[in-house]
Amino acid sequence: MNCKHLLIIAMALLAACSGMTGEQKAAEEARDYYTLLTDGERDVDGFLQGRDGYDSLPADYQRQLKDATEMFLRDIEKRHRGLTTVTLSDNEPRRDSTLGIVYTFVLLGYADSTAEEIVVPMVERSGGWKMKN
Repeated sequence: MNCKHLLIIAMALLAACSGMTGEQKAAEEARDYYTLLTDGERDVDGFLQGRDGYDSLPADYQRQLKDATEMFLRDIEKRHRGLTTVTLSDNEPRRDSTLGIVYTFVLLGYADSTAEEIVVPMVERSGGWKMKN
């Protein structure tokens, strides 16, 4: 087991002890995945690893998703001069128990001082949360 796995386990244990709901954990994971796209981080591969089922996709489709994500970031750079912050919205996450999805709300903060709230559907997988495709 490497340090990254130990860190993930430690974070999961800390979250379990903190009394956070599943919805709150899902929201924090969504925020963390999008933070990987900020100007300071810019880890497209890490962001895509947060997508449900990404590892089982054909390599060509993974490359297409990476290209699309990079195009998304170029568009943000063009329109807003970059993505600088990602925070949780004041809107509470909402669970759809029929579909097994938690809808989380994240605020993307841009370099031009504007912000945008997005909805990030999350699904629970192996004790953690992944972005729904």
